[in-house]
Amino acid sequence: MKVCIVGAGVVGLTTALELQKQFRDVDITILAHKFNAETTSDGAAGLFMPYLAFRGPTEAITNKWLQDAFLFYQKLIDENCGVVPTTGYLLSSVPSYDFGTNSMQSISPEYRLTTDTEMRHLPLPFESSIYASTMVIACRKFLPWCIEKLKKSGVEIKQQTVNDFAPLISQYNAVFNCSGLGARYLCKDTEILPVRGQIVQVHAPWVKHYYVFNNQNNYIIPCGYDGIVTLGGTADVGSFDTTVIPKIANSIVDECSQLLPNLQYAPRVRNWVGLRPFRKEARVELEKVDKSVLIHNYGHGGSGVTAAPGTSKYAVELFCDFHQAGFRLKL
Repeated sequence: MKVCIVGAGVVGLTTALELQKQFRDVDITILAHKFNAETTSDGAAGLFMPYLAFRGPTEAITNKWLQDAFLFYQKLIDENCGVVPTTGYLLSSVPSYDFGTNSMQSISPEYRLTTDTEMRHLPLPFESSIYASTMVIACRKFLPWCIEKLKKSGVEIKQQTVNDFAPLISQYNAVFNCSGLGARYLCKDTEILPVRGQIVQVHAPWVKHYYVFNNQNNYIIPCGYDGIVTLGGTADVGSFDTTVIPKIANSIVDECSQLLPNLQYAPRVRNWVGLRPFRKEARVELEKVDKSVLIHNYGHGGSGVTAAPGTSKYAVELFCDFHQAGFRLKL
C-alpha cells in the first residue's frame, strides 16, 4: 500500500510515525516544500498547553486528541529528541480568569491554583494563576529527530511543492493532507487563516520555569536545551507578513522583562516570524476521492505542536477504520 503525506511540519511527521506504527508494511512518501528550520513548527515555543481557540468537532474528541498527544510525547522524554518535562505558571491580571486549559487537569501530573507563597515571589501582581507540570517540545531538535527516524525505517522524503492533490490521488492509495496554511489554497478552504506570530529567542539559562500571561500573547518559555528561552509574542489574525519588525521585538522583550527583569540583558540569538494555520475547528476528516482517499489533518493554529500527535493518531485511525471496513484500495 502506497501512502503520501503532504507537509513535513510537526503534523506531517507525527502522522508518518503513527502510520508506521499502525501499518508495518506501508510504503510512505513525504512531500514538502520546507523542512526543519524552514517550517512554522521550528519557531514554535513548543510548550504543551492547548491554545485558547483550539478545538475539534466535539469537546470529547478535542480532549482525546490532547490526551493522546501528551502520552505520545511522554514516552519520548528519555529519547534525547527535544522533549523535556517542565513546570510553570499561567498568569492573568483578571480575577478568576478562564485560561481555557481545563483539559490539562486530567492530563498534567500537577495542575493546581498557584499558592499565595508562590504568588508573592512573582515580580508583578496577578489576580489569577495556575501552576502546571507539562512538557516543552523543542522542534529544532524534534523535527530532525523525526526525519532521521523515518528515513532509517525506509520512508522516502522528497522536497517538492504540491499545488494539486489530483496527481497524487492517481498515484497513491491514500494522501494525508498535513499542509497547514497551504490547505487554504490546496483545498480552497477560506476558513483557514494565518495568525502572525513574532518571537524573540534569548540565551537565559537561569530561567527554569515557563510563564504564560496576558491572554497567552506574552510568554516566557525555556526550550529545554542550550539555555535558549523563547519570548513572545503576537497573534495578528489575517496577516501574511513574515517580516521581523524590530519595534515589536523590542516590545516583546520589554514586556517579558517586566516579569523577569534580567531578560532585558539576555543576549538575543534569534528573531523569528511564523504564520500559524488557524481554523475555528481543526479539520481532521477522511474524504473519498475516486479510487483513493484524502485524509485532512490541518488547522491547529497555535496548538500545532501540542495537538499534532493526537490529531495524527485520529487521522490514521480514520484510515484504519476505512481500510478494515473492507475497502481494499488499488491503484
